[in-house]
Amino acid sequence: MKLAASHASTLHRGVQQHHLHTLSAHRKFRKFQTLPIHDENRINLHQHSVRHFNPKSEQKKDFYDILGVSRDAKDTEVKKAFYKLAKQWHPDANKAPEAKEKFSEINEAYQVLSNKEKRAQYDAFGHTGGAGGMGGFNAADINLNDLFENLFGRGGGSGFPFGDMFGNMGQQQSYDPNSPEPGRDLQIDVPLNFMEAVNGCQRELKINRFDECPQCQSSGVEAGTKPTKCSTCNGKGKMVQQSGFMVIQQTCWDCNGAGQRSQNCRNCGGSGLKQAASTLDINIPAGVDDGTRVRIASQGHCGKNHGGRGHAWLLCRVKADDRFERHGSDVHVAVDVPVHTAILGGTVTVPTLSGEAEVKVKAGTQPEHREIMRGKGITEPSTGRKGHQYLHFNVVIPTEINEEQKELIRKFGDLSDKHNK
Repeated sequence: MKLAASHASTLHRGVQQHHLHTLSAHRKFRKFQTLPIHDENRINLHQHSVRHFNPKSEQKKDFYDILGVSRDAKDTEVKKAFYKLAKQWHPDANKAPEAKEKFSEINEAYQVLSNKEKRAQYDAFGHTGGAGGMGGFNAADINLNDLFENLFGRGGGSGFPFGDMFGNMGQQQSYDPNSPEPGRDLQIDVPLNFMEAVNGCQRELKINRFDECPQCQSSGVEAGTKPTKCSTCNGKGKMVQQSGFMVIQQTCWDCNGAGQRSQNCRNCGGSGLKQAASTLDINIPAGVDDGTRVRIASQGHCGKNHGGRGHAWLLCRVKADDRFERHGSDVHVAVDVPVHTAILGGTVTVPTLSGEAEVKVKAGTQPEHREIMRGKGITEPSTGRKGHQYLHFNVVIPTEINEEQKELIRKFGDLSDKHNK
């Protein structure tokens, strides 16, 4: 079967998949629903810290109130609150008379609440525990740029360009246009019928993805040309503007921080990548469900400058079946039982995942009776454990009967009345 995806590459076969991820919860089934379990013994416990204060410590403001966070605030919330207040009250940015004292108060609160040991001590004993004594702090001694870079990293994980905002002139970081860039992941929707998902299958997928440009060898630069110094930033890769005490630094918009300009490859337009059609032969493991993601390692898009391929993710889209209702690794089947078989006993034919099977019906079987065929369910792809198949008996009462059948039922009713007297 041939499938199209939205991105592009070359011919690859015999690719093995790794890792399964389920995006969606189990379906809500039309016929059979599992009742929720109510645990009357379950209780919620909330731990409360005991805090003790002396009259002297009560005069100091609560550190949580200073930063405007709750007592169960996460470290990231504390850090975010401090950044916002420090930016507002730092004496270099705020000339109000109370700014220095306010910033000192904010920093003291953060020094305690950002330290796990000091925070635990403060939660238990308040200011009396010594956690709040910062002594000798001078807001003027703190460089605003150093403050935020020490707090959040040098323009790293926080995603905020503190160097650009506050003028990190001494440690300018340049962009290397020749550094490898990792390839992006590729997602492919794979439609499956119910039995293909249960038993697994093989597929040949036609996809589009990005390969390395053969003309520029993934560099994005036209072959035979040399880069020249960017005239806009004079080769620095940064543009600097100063307004009063604030120095604003940003990446050069012409060279994107490289400090040099190159002639783009005519084949790929400078991206270093070229879209191409590819074929993947893949194996869908048995037991996948609707929303399961199957990873094919290193079969996604290529990255620039030989940065390697990302992963290809197969998103399974499983079509519902008219006979089977799936609940995790278990399947449910409705079985019609004729009324005379329910009364006298006998056998009925039921569908299973491996074909039809004969099942005994006990005499006197009641409507909605349930039987379990253990180990006849779906194999879990991650553990190999097999689920069960549940049979839900539906006693069928005929709506049209002939006169002979009516007479026999009347006799049956009369005999039942005499027997019960």
